Amino acid sequence: MKLTNYKYHASLALIGALVSFGCEAPVPDEDSPASIQLGEFDLNGDGLVSAEEWEDTAGGTKPFEDVDVDGDGQIGEAELAVIMEGMADGQIFIPTPLVCEPGVAGVLTTPTENILLSDATAETSSIHLASGCLTSLQFTLSWGDGCKFSAEASVIDDGWQMNSASITGGCDGLEEFSGLEFNEGASTFGLLSGPAADATEEEECVAGSEVNMIGRLVFGLTADSPAITLSGLKLQGDIHSMLWEETTGAAGGSCGTVPETCVDQGCGADAYGVACGECGEGFKCIEDQCAVWNCPPMGPFGTEKGDILTNVTLHDCDGNPRNLHELCGAKVGYINLLAGH
Repeated sequence: MKLTNYKYHASLALIGALVSFGCEAPVPDEDSPASIQLGEFDLNGDGLVSAEEWEDTAGGTKPFEDVDVDGDGQIGEAELAVIMEGMADGQIFIPTPLVCEPGVAGVLTTPTENILLSDATAETSSIHLASGCLTSLQFTLSWGDGCKFSAEASVIDDGWQMNSASITGGCDGLEEFSGLEFNEGASTFGLLSGPAADATEEEECVAGSEVNMIGRLVFGLTADSPAITLSGLKLQGDIHSMLWEETTGAAGGSCGTVPETCVDQGCGADAYGVACGECGEGFKCIEDQCAVWNCPPMGPFGTEKGDILTNVTLHDCDGNPRNLHELCGAKVGYINLLAGH
């Protein structure tokens, strides 16, 4: 998404007006997040970031042209501030990975196959608060003949949310996802655990062996759109992390809650794609609970093993007549006594 920097143009107009009247321009706040970040990217110390510096420092996931809104070939503090101001709204500004070498484990379950990720490679980056908790995560998994699964998630309102996801490249067996748009509203995502060690550096490699993800990501807008289930997707090794010292940083100071799975659900899969149990013989998963699936009984009826009994009238211990099919789903005992010569 290209951001128009109205604030930047307004600032230039104000500075020009002040100079024309012999006033000094306002001094930038050296402690502002944008000023601190600018210092990381500004290799020659001239107060501006060139395209080469942006590339050499792996400045961010956004293209240089998207941040250089006035098109002068350089990024100033005001332009950088516009990008960073969107952070609280989920517009995450994440540095690309530098020297960290993460691994990946788990399974991507699709409607047609399960993709084991033991041979996949991963590129990751993240944002941590000073407490060490993870507040945003971006990763790309690669396997096979150039197949890539890329995703970006962040903490929104104390819960984890997948902001974007896509599948590209030569993905055998995943043709049905080609060209489909990720449906954020129909998807669920959560972290069962994440790095908790204190982050003490502005940028560092953080142990990612505890980043364990679950979720059901839907691609498309219809009820039968294909989806990918993350079965214990786990990042291993180290992930590149940017530390936000202020607790009002990337996610308003929230570390994100651990999702509860299979809440009041006895069978089937929950919203995260977690299997909540199977039903025994004669029962079917109906509205997330195991229930007798054929009440009242419907034919065909028969007398062989496994057939549905025909409707008969029996008598209880007090001699009252009982219709067999009326007892469907109830807990009853039926004793058949036979006598012969």
